[in-house]
Amino acid sequence: MIDVAIDAARQAGNLALKYFKSQPKVTYKPDNTPVTRADREAEQLIRKIIAKKFPDHGIIGEEFEPTNPQARFKWVIDPIDGTKDFIRSLPLWATFLAVLENDKPIIGIVYYPPHNEIFVAGRIRKIR
Repeated sequence: MIDVAIDAARQAGNLALKYFKSQPKVTYKPDNTPVTRADREAEQLIRKIIAKKFPDHGIIGEEFEPTNPQARFKWVIDPIDGTKDFIRSLPLWATFLAVLENDKPIIGIVYYPPHNEIFVAGRIRKIR
């Protein structure tokens, strides 16, 4: 599961990186926070990767409605944490991904595409 999380974060972060410094079109969510095409496409990519490997897992993201939120395992996604900096072409954004088991965190990923750095945390145990 941790390998899938790392892969999903890297793929989504690298997809967002293609839009970085391109002055993306900005729209606003109902809470008045900015969102770009990169945010949405990166989250869609993560959701696709998770659904392919773990179709029964829940997914909670910033850009779309939750999927299977009562599942034992839930993935929490922020495809571009720091959208305001992303929009301003400041390299102060990252892709965040977490996995919860029964609402307790077991995996955390922070991928920083502008410098190709990744930080991984997780409980060490076999997950059946």
